[in-house]
Amino acid sequence: MSAIPMRSVVYRFGNDAAMLAAARDVAADALLFDLEDSTAANEKAASRAAVARTLREGGFASPCVLVRVNGLDTPWHEDDLRALAGLAVDGVMLPKAESAEAIRALARRCDAAGVRADARLWAMIETPAGVLRAAEIAAASPRLAGIAVGTGDLSRGLHGYPRFTVERLPLLPALGQCLLAARAAGVIAIDGAYRDPSEPAAFEAACRASRELGFDGRTMVDPALAPVAERVYGPGDDELDWARRVVAAIAAVKPGDPARVDGRLVEP
Repeated sequence: MSAIPMRSVVYRFGNDAAMLAAARDVAADALLFDLEDSTAANEKAASRAAVARTLREGGFASPCVLVRVNGLDTPWHEDDLRALAGLAVDGVMLPKAESAEAIRALARRCDAAGVRADARLWAMIETPAGVLRAAEIAAASPRLAGIAVGTGDLSRGLHGYPRFTVERLPLLPALGQCLLAARAAGVIAIDGAYRDPSEPAAFEAACRASRELGFDGRTMVDPALAPVAERVYGPGDDELDWARRVVAAIAAVKPGDPARVDGRLVEP
């Protein structure tokens, strides 16, 4: 698991000059520069160049910078990776990941293109085939930092009803499978963007439901929502207080013995 929390992952679209210009001022846990879904075929080269220029300029308030490249079988993939050579990129995300071999191929291609060796790999799972192979994807490489769920494409792939609710009942089996895969492999699990983030209260409710499932954070487009996600996915004051008292109680008994906190049995 990453030492950096990944509660808020804010998209920056490669074809949106205003988004890129504002990127350095976004104080989220991570920035996710997107060269894939947000960019039409005739914009790919210009978007790639704009993102590379923004990365070279640097100075980001966010401590983690990720780039979602185009898929392995697209004509833009290798050019995307070559554009990242030598740049300060913390991670490369593969969209529509559907196999462990795809992740290993991404690792080989990153090395061949000159992407910095310490850049971690990320898999976006957004198809039924990817969900069914989530466990092998999550365990594909020691360089894999986590998986993200692309809930928009996944919902369409499942023929789910397109108007998302906070509960997202049609998606729960797929979300659960992705979470199990991430936890078994010891990697981060990032939830997808909430479909209608215009109401902060609804977004907060969606984050709470997502955290209750077990996700570490979620993607979003609007950076103004990052503090909401960071508050919900991060520990609250009551949780921190409980954790400190548990640590103190365990330290006060013999090694291996249980302790009690607020009348509750706490085993080592």
